[in-house]
Amino acid sequence: MSDPSTRRELVGAADASSSSQPPDTIAVIIPTALQKRPDGRPLVAACLESLVPAAESPEERASDGGPRVREIVLVTQGRPFEGPVVARLASAGVYVRQFDVLGPFNFSTKINAGVAVASADTILLLNDDAVILGAEWPSVFLGILADPTVGAVGPVIINPDESLNAAGDTHSADGVRHVDGFDARYRPGLAEILARDHDVSLLTGAALVISASAFRSVGAFDEAYPSALGDTDFCLRLRAAGRRLVCSPRATVVHAEASTRDPKIPAATVRLFRRRHPEASQEDPLLPPLVLPRRIRIARAIVRPLRGAYRATIKRLVPRSLHLRLWHGAVSRGWVR
Repeated sequence: MSDPSTRRELVGAADASSSSQPPDTIAVIIPTALQKRPDGRPLVAACLESLVPAAESPEERASDGGPRVREIVLVTQGRPFEGPVVARLASAGVYVRQFDVLGPFNFSTKINAGVAVASADTILLLNDDAVILGAEWPSVFLGILADPTVGAVGPVIINPDESLNAAGDTHSADGVRHVDGFDARYRPGLAEILARDHDVSLLTGAALVISASAFRSVGAFDEAYPSALGDTDFCLRLRAAGRRLVCSPRATVVHAEASTRDPKIPAATVRLFRRRHPEASQEDPLLPPLVLPRRIRIARAIVRPLRGAYRATIKRLVPRSLHLRLWHGAVSRGWVR
């Protein structure tokens, strides 16, 4: 967890943690470096505006009421965010608190610091480059979390061009990735997946809803992951604790992925993750078989044993010193990375 001495209050004189929120309210944690779009407008402005419909009273939003956003914690980088949307949220009864966590930007540190001061029982972790659609998503998420076996819930995430970004995340020997429409393996089963709430092995931290007690019970986000894989590590620890992860198509978030960070994950972070979670290199037990065409399942069953036999043969026939010289030569020439 982050050192409290590195936190500096920017906006919000009252202590949010001292005032409990009703059980049907949600606190939103948004880490931000206040990066700007090409037009000069901060990315977080659109993110905050998307929360207004779920913050307004039932009369204002002409709905049947239900859970609402009552608290927003902006964990900024050196300065507060100033914009008319803050006043609009405040007029809707939302407590908007802003403070800075000093030092280099660390997504996990900021998440932990934000959750530490939030007073609601349910937390939405939201990227500052994400926009959540509609006003009824609090009811969706809280309804799913009412099941004590569920540890966290996520929405279906789409790209700004409305193509599918993620209907949950998955893992395999090839790494961690979104369940999306770009991978041909997933297309046959996407229609069925997107028609219902479904269990997944992983959820992205771009939009993740969890109870505050469950968050703390597994030790919060690991701050050894400053920019990537912290959400994946967290989800794997939740599942190891026996909690389910659910992705719901009844809630949608638009996310301009990697618009605020380098999409390339540092090699040291990948090595740390693989060392701590060897299970993530196995086939995802929750990825529905229907999303893998039969021809690919057959090909995998044939190719993987052959690949292992090939590697064993190479190791037996080629001296290790020669193998290393060939490998280093290929690396130095840029043939492999």
